[in-house]
Amino acid sequence: MIDPDAIYEQLTISLERLLVSKIPPDAAPHHQHYQEQWNAAVAHARSMLGARGESLASDLFELRLRVAMHLSPIDAIGYDATNPTPRHTLITDYLRAEFGRSDEGVPRLARDIASVLDRWDASRKRTSETADVLLRRQAGRCAHCGFVFDSWRSSRTDDVMKPYHESPEEFTSPEVDHIEAISGFGTNETRNLQVLCRLCNAGKGDGLGLDVRREAKRAADRIAEIPVADRVRMFYYVLERAERRCAKTGRDSTQCELTMRLVRPRGGFLRTNLQPEALDVAESTDLVKHTRLLHHPETRSSDGA
Repeated sequence: MIDPDAIYEQLTISLERLLVSKIPPDAAPHHQHYQEQWNAAVAHARSMLGARGESLASDLFELRLRVAMHLSPIDAIGYDATNPTPRHTLITDYLRAEFGRSDEGVPRLARDIASVLDRWDASRKRTSETADVLLRRQAGRCAHCGFVFDSWRSSRTDDVMKPYHESPEEFTSPEVDHIEAISGFGTNETRNLQVLCRLCNAGKGDGLGLDVRREAKRAADRIAEIPVADRVRMFYYVLERAERRCAKTGRDSTQCELTMRLVRPRGGFLRTNLQPEALDVAESTDLVKHTRLLHHPETRSSDGA
C-alpha cells in the first residue's frame, strides 16, 4: 500500500537536493558527495515521473506534475507550440544552467519532464473541449445553482449567502466535475460529467456532506464573519437537499439562478433553517430581513424573544 505522506516527504527531500547549485571550485573533496546526492535525487524524480498506480493515480499525476514544473523554466511550463526549440531542449538547457549539471543523464530526464508537461497540456485541452459540450447541454448554466456563465456584472448586489463577490473571477469560472466520483466507481463518460461554477464545486468538496459539529460551531455566528469555505459548503448542500429548486416559486436551476435565504431570520445558520430561493426573488425582497448580518443571542433578546 502506497503511503501518500511518505511519497510527499521523499519528494520534498529530492526537490531540496535538486536545489544544490554548481559545485564550487574548492569543493573537490566533496564532489563525490554532491554527485551521490544528485544521482539519488534524479533517480527519485524519474521514478515519480514514470510512476504507475491505480489507487493513487490522481495523486501520482500531481506528484509528477509538481516535479516537472519544479525542474522546468517558465518558457517550458507555458510552452508555445510555435516555438522552434523543442520543449525538452529548453528544459535540458535550464537544468544545465541552473543546476550546473553536464552529465549525460540530463537530456533523458529533460525528455521525461517534457513528456509530463505535454500530457498536462493535452489533458487541459480535452477538458476545455468537454466543457464546451457540457455547457451546450446545460444551456450555459452551472448544473447546480443555475448561474449563467459569463453573466457576472460588477453592479450585482453582494450576497453573503452566495459569496461570489468575495472573488468573482474565481468563483464564477466553469469547472468540469464528476457527478459520481472516480473513487466511487464513477467514469469519465460524458453522462457522468457536469459543469459547475467554482463556488459550487468547492462547496461539493469530497461529496460527503456537512459535518454536523462544524455546522453547530458556526450556527450562531454573524453570517458575514463565517469563513467563506463554510458558507460555500452550506450553500451546496442546502441546494442539494431541496433538489436545486426555489422554495418560493418551484423553479429549478435549469430555469433560474438560485441563492439561499434563512427560513426564520432569528434562527441559526443551519441547513434545516436555510432554503434555496431564485435570485430574482431574493433580490426583490428586503435583504436586511432575509440576510441576517448580526446574529447573536443578545440580538434575539433585544427584540422581545
